[in-house]
Amino acid sequence: MLRRPPTGIKTILSIRCPARENPVGVERPPVADSLQISLRTGVEYSCHLRGAVIVENDQYAILAAKTEYREAYNNSDLDRLLSVFASEFTDCSDGEPSFYGEESVRALRQRTEELFRCFRVEMVPIVIDVLIKDDFAYDWGWHKVRLIAKDTGSIADTKYRYFETWKKENGAWKIDYIITNKELPPRLLPEESGGSPSTMTAGARTILSSRGSAPTPPSGDH
Repeated sequence: MLRRPPTGIKTILSIRCPARENPVGVERPPVADSLQISLRTGVEYSCHLRGAVIVENDQYAILAAKTEYREAYNNSDLDRLLSVFASEFTDCSDGEPSFYGEESVRALRQRTEELFRCFRVEMVPIVIDVLIKDDFAYDWGWHKVRLIAKDTGSIADTKYRYFETWKKENGAWKIDYIITNKELPPRLLPEESGGSPSTMTAGARTILSSRGSAPTPPSGDH
């Protein structure tokens, strides 16, 4: 049975179906053991499935909390944002000193107040997966952030990779550790044979060519 994702969550589920089964009753594409279902809702969510259970119980609760996280930023609601975090947590956010315990709450409050004072924020979390182990959970993915300056209207877009752990506090899932860093452009690696960056695959050269910066293929490469 499919459970609807939390309201306001844009969900993408990657479903791995057994070769002879189709547990969700969706026609499987040819020559593929996975398919995507896109549900119009606010965190983009990719969940690798084994069997017919998709988003249930604790995973659902954490996705709902991620919705609160997003809406808090998008509505400049500081108290709503703080409600997603534990009363004490570890904060290793990109570009900031690390804070621990109760200090993390104070630091998050102070810098977010300043952020909301200067910018209108548009936040889109992209959740790759949520894994649960008893009263411990973790998820990871990206946060796409657009900052619109209130004084000039200038726009800055940044994408952050993130990893979070969660714990239950008074029966509710709360973030108790978060680390983020800015997403960097992809880097093409040389072939495993030990070649230099110039000895890259044809596929890699095609990518660079599409960006207008394809290198000259080495002699004898066809």
